[in-house]
Amino acid sequence: MKTFGFGFVGALILGAGMFLSSAPSAASETDGPEFSFTKSLYSAPEGQSVRFVVKKTGKGEGIVKYESDHANVVNPAQRATPHRDYVPVNGELYFGPEDTEKNINVETRPDSDLDEDAEIFSIKLSIPKASDASHPARLGSKPEAVGLILNCPAAAC
Repeated sequence: MKTFGFGFVGALILGAGMFLSSAPSAASETDGPEFSFTKSLYSAPEGQSVRFVVKKTGKGEGIVKYESDHANVVNPAQRATPHRDYVPVNGELYFGPEDTEKNINVETRPDSDLDEDAEIFSIKLSIPKASDASHPARLGSKPEAVGLILNCPAAAC
């Protein structure tokens, strides 16, 4: 099993922060809902699910779409392969007026390569075109998040 010091994790988090950061939008009481991930980086050991959390702020109801994608990484060996390393996801989350958080679970696949690096993928949020024109939904400060698949036994992570 390969282990990583602060340098790897720190660089990954710094890279994810630079890759995923955007200016937060200003919401007012009359605005429609705003959707965003609660953080930029989520992780789980191989064979377990990575649980991404999407939050809604603002008033009203709304729908946000999501889709998994390859993460932009410097080292291609760190890029998770769909269907081999994780099960790709896409769909929609419906938030009612009182809903504030929903989860997206991404199943990761175990493999026998104990000497590989941690692998990453991303999930992107988008707003469907048929959004409510009087209170339009919008994306918040974290419209994309990185999933980190840790290459270690669950008890050791």
